Amino acid sequence: MEYDFRNHPFVQFAQVDQYQEWVKQFQSAMLAGKAVEGMAINQAKQALDQSYERTLAMLENLDKQHFPEKEQSERLCFPFDVMDKFLRDTAEHWSIMTGQPSSKANEQHNEQEKQIEALKVAELALKKEINALASQLADEEKARIDASAQAEKSHKAKLAAQRQTRKVKGELELATNLSQQLEQQVSQYKLDLTNSQTENAALNDANQQLSKKLVELEQQLVIASKAEKQGQQEGA
Repeated sequence: MEYDFRNHPFVQFAQVDQYQEWVKQFQSAMLAGKAVEGMAINQAKQALDQSYERTLAMLENLDKQHFPEKEQSERLCFPFDVMDKFLRDTAEHWSIMTGQPSSKANEQHNEQEKQIEALKVAELALKKEINALASQLADEEKARIDASAQAEKSHKAKLAAQRQTRKVKGELELATNLSQQLEQQVSQYKLDLTNSQTENAALNDANQQLSKKLVELEQQLVIASKAEKQGQQEGA
């Protein structure tokens, strides 16, 4: 049975397109990582822009509430409006002096409570947004780590395939050299066989000639024996 190095498992393994598949997987992983990174950056930018705009609007509202523009009072009609304003201001000052709650103090207190509630709502909204951004960043970081791990795995597989290819090439070269040596030995065996067949034919010819001579000698010996017996009989 002749040895065919093409049937060797390593040679058959080298013929499979696994190297190209690994390269494609590596490229796909890199493209996926870049796409995820781009999406994460865009989403983070949008979220930051929206958060900045909402925060700016909220601060403007708070600024308007803390520092309202002074509206110019309409001109008072003398004397009733002047008397009404004088009485209201006097009652306000008297409430302040006696420690009773005044209308302005109540308004300021209510306004402060509204501002506090607005600040609490804004704080909760900011916390929710921060938590959402943190969760999104964690997911994107996980996706980036997964993509990096996949890329590292593909890179290792590529290196392993390259090492395996070099090993198969070395074994293929050894098998080729061995095949050439075997072919040379077979050629030498064929030449020796031809020479042996030639020598065998010559020996057969010589053997046949010797056999013929042996037969002739045996015949001559028989004739000589008969002649000797006749001579002995005649002498008796």
